[in-house]
Amino acid sequence: MGNDPHRVLLKVSVKDTNNHSPEFDSPWYTFTVDEGKVHDEIAVLKATDADCGNPYGQICDFEIANGLNDFPFSINNQ
Repeated sequence: MGNDPHRVLLKVSVKDTNNHSPEFDSPWYTFTVDEGKVHDEIAVLKATDADCGNPYGQICDFEIANGLNDFPFSINNQ
């Protein structure tokens, strides 16, 4: 960050859409990506959400907001 052209800060915001907010393992994550990596997994974020179990029984997953389909990231909900 700062004046280093090889570092980028990426901020991801999670919008809760049901009764309980997801709880991530860490409030902050730092990852390093080697140059030339395309279509590779660069990060694994784990979260729990009380909406995913009983009594709610809702399907819980993450998605990239509408209108950001050209964003160079994707989400694997497994």
